[in-house]
Amino acid sequence: MKRTCLERTVCSSKAKEDLISQLPDSLITQILFYLQTKKAVTTSVLSKRWRSLWLSTPGLVLISNDFTDYNAFVSFVDKFLGFSREQKLCLHKLKLSIRKGENDQDCVTRWIDFVATPKLKHLDVEIGPTRCECFEVIPLSLYSCESLLYLRLNHVCLGKFESVSLPCLKTMSLEQNIYANEADLESLISTCPVLEDLSFVSGAYDKVNVLRVQSQTLTSLNIEGCVEYLDLDKSEVLIDATRLKYLNLEADQYESKTIRNSGSLTKVNLLGYFHMKNNDDDDEVDLQKRDMVHNFFTSISGVSDMKISSQAFAVYACFTSS
Repeated sequence: MKRTCLERTVCSSKAKEDLISQLPDSLITQILFYLQTKKAVTTSVLSKRWRSLWLSTPGLVLISNDFTDYNAFVSFVDKFLGFSREQKLCLHKLKLSIRKGENDQDCVTRWIDFVATPKLKHLDVEIGPTRCECFEVIPLSLYSCESLLYLRLNHVCLGKFESVSLPCLKTMSLEQNIYANEADLESLISTCPVLEDLSFVSGAYDKVNVLRVQSQTLTSLNIEGCVEYLDLDKSEVLIDATRLKYLNLEADQYESKTIRNSGSLTKVNLLGYFHMKNNDDDDEVDLQKRDMVHNFFTSISGVSDMKISSQAFAVYACFTSS
């Protein structure tokens, strides 16, 4: 007797279920690693065997808005990390997207301190728009996480540190954070020996008047932001990266823009302003501005692919004509 379509579907589903159930726990946890934690947790209803498998996954991806309230979110993560501590497990990946209010308890600092082990490879922390008083401090243990490959920090506070040891870090994104000072920010960037991809987004509280990006390995650089509080007379972005191939410069707050060792550049997006006007009363200042603009555009004249805003082009035309 021929099987009906429904019977064939049921048999096929059972066969797949049996096939998955035969896999070892270590392989199943690797499969769960590629799911969001919320979805991985739902697999616990499949059977008694699956009930706790998700707890052994090497990655944790959590969004606070997925929980009934902020306290439930904190309690869940604390319990998960407590289990990891008891079982002596190490996370390879931690991604947190947090929305918190001014009265919500701090938690990010201790969580990062716990996961900053020799096995951590991927860290992504995003805290929702909030007052600077709610920014949490990155623990010193993160600056010596020698296995870290990817780092993204959004709305956190990077305090002072004595040294940095991130020998494997290839991708770093620093977005609207608070920094101890400009020198420490420069050191964080320049002391990553294999850094290839860097993104820096200015925020309302970072107070970075002078941004220096110096790297011998960087190939892609993105700088964004429009912050009105900066003192334009002292604002500057200086890029010195011998292997840089791609540059996206969309930062309006820096009056002076300098690129050195630009021979490797092939693609540039220049989408910001220069904030400069001719000053008939001060020929010396005017000459300095003209030289800066001329030098900047000369440094990117060899690129094969360029996108430029109309405002930036107008400044270029004004200060390079005649």
